[in-house]
Amino acid sequence: RCLTVTEPLWSREAPIAVGMVGPTRVGKTRTIAKLATLSTFVHNRSVGVISTDVKRIGGTETLETLSELAGVPFEAVSDVQDLRAALRAMSARDIVLVDTPGVSPWDDDGLHELESLFSATGLERHLVLTSDTPTDRARLLAKRFGGSHLKSLILTKVDESAGPGSVLSSVWGTGLPISHVCDGQTIPDSCHAIHPERWSQRVVGTRT
Repeated sequence: RCLTVTEPLWSREAPIAVGMVGPTRVGKTRTIAKLATLSTFVHNRSVGVISTDVKRIGGTETLETLSELAGVPFEAVSDVQDLRAALRAMSARDIVLVDTPGVSPWDDDGLHELESLFSATGLERHLVLTSDTPTDRARLLAKRFGGSHLKSLILTKVDESAGPGSVLSSVWGTGLPISHVCDGQTIPDSCHAIHPERWSQRVVGTRT
């Protein structure tokens, strides 16, 4: 009952355009790479990838390289106008994934830039957190990164947490449904939709 889920991106009705938000070092870029390749090669969805993380050194290289290898269109954009143009160019794609820079929850200017980006484009907003995020911090991060505008929670680094039960802290803190969990570095095999009954069995130790 505590583990609310929502359908993974590749199962949803197309077209959809989603942006990933969250603090630094939670794995947003790698998560987008996993979702892009998994949706393309396993679920046969057409995908486009956009990065707004152009100020950080190396911020776009991973996604650009993987997109090229996967045959997925990629754009790096520096402002809202360029983002709008890139979204229009990819409007025929089933799924468009937008990477955003990691921002400290105390960086009011950075959060304001993110808010302006989403307000101007109508992108869905999905929060990415590590699975061992404590409840109080998860609650704070959810509030700072969009509150009621957030569509789902994506949990990363499950393999680095103390156990499967750690995901509950983030769920309780954010009040969001989980759409995906990531449990390793392998692209795309370490990204999954979450089945609440099976995960609950893992939490109580009745399923491996």
